[in-house]
Amino acid sequence: MVLGPSRGVAVGLAALVSVAVALAGCGGETSQAIAPNLMMPSTDPRVEVKVFDVNEREPAPDLKGLTLEGDELALSDLLGQVVIVNTWASWCGPCEDEMPLLLDIEKNYQRDGVSLLGINVEDKPQDAKEFATKFGIDFPSLVDSDSKLLASLPGAPPNALPSTLIIDRNGQIGARIVGPVKPGVIEEILDGWLTS
Repeated sequence: MVLGPSRGVAVGLAALVSVAVALAGCGGETSQAIAPNLMMPSTDPRVEVKVFDVNEREPAPDLKGLTLEGDELALSDLLGQVVIVNTWASWCGPCEDEMPLLLDIEKNYQRDGVSLLGINVEDKPQDAKEFATKFGIDFPSLVDSDSKLLASLPGAPPNALPSTLIIDRNGQIGARIVGPVKPGVIEEILDGWLTS
């Protein structure tokens, strides 16, 4: 079948948009910003890793709400721990890819006072619970059916799934990862904090 000029252009544009969306993870924007204090550049254009010096850190928003299990929880309840806040959804392929890495980090760093807190974004409750069961997720996840919690994350583009903040023991944002977490990135950050 031969496509006419306008139909061929439309098909080409649709393919280009599909590639751009795929490169952006589950969100609608790509993130390639390189900041002066970026300590760990990523070779993946979908991923931005920014680690903040202690004197540049800002307080984390007090994320709070109901967990998938129906319990009330606030990020401030975890003050004194290093908390990895990760946004995810059952329909997000990169979220599925990174979840085993996050679970390994939780297992390997729990004894050092590191906790995970999930934010389940725009998901059907049953789908989110099935995803959690599939991966054996045992860390709490706040339900964010209207994306308000995601929107409150400093520096995370709207609809940027997955995104991860690493909150220090004082409740300040020490690192931000926009895009899928790659092996070794969070571990390098944590090892630097835990040994200093």
